[in-house]
Amino acid sequence: IGGKIRSRVSGGPFAAKSWKKPQAPEDEARDVLANVVLSHVPVINFNFRPKCIYIGHIVLRVVMVHMGKCQLDDKDYYGNKRLELA
Repeated sequence: IGGKIRSRVSGGPFAAKSWKKPQAPEDEARDVLANVVLSHVPVINFNFRPKCIYIGHIVLRVVMVHMGKCQLDDKDYYGNKRLELA
């Protein structure tokens, strides 16, 4: 997966010398976690607390559904969509 991410970041094999400086594996992993994994949750100055809170919330919902404490919701179900009628 690292090779695929590097080729997307660098622009592919035919990019015009837009290669980034080689990074240590730890820095590359940190960068992927900050910018690729759950990319809609912002990370500022490598503060991963918002992502950790979001993952914890999702895990809590999965466990609650598994234990039968709440129902599974389907966000793609048409009945759950808000419709503007006018």
